[in-house]
Amino acid sequence: MMAGTLYWNLYMAVTGFLVTFLVSLSSNLWQTSVIRGAVSFFLFFLIGFILRWIWWYILIKQEDSKEAEESPEVEPGKQKMAEDTAKETSKVIKSLLGEDNNQ
Repeated sequence: MMAGTLYWNLYMAVTGFLVTFLVSLSSNLWQTSVIRGAVSFFLFFLIGFILRWIWWYILIKQEDSKEAEESPEVEPGKQKMAEDTAKETSKVIKSLLGEDNNQ
């Protein structure tokens, strides 16, 4: 899911078309100006996608860093208990799978 909507791309593309068309119109035929404006439209539309992707990527990284900061640290005593629970769970799973090697 990218940040923003396709309307951002359209706004950028139409703006690019108008600016290119009006600047080009002063020194070219209107047909040439329309072609250059159309090329500009597609390029600005593509640039809009790239910018939205970068924006989305930055937002996701910020959310990940906030979640990491907000997650509570595990106390040392609870860490040992979690390791023991993990070992016991591992033994139960191995015995259910028939892989018990009497470790």
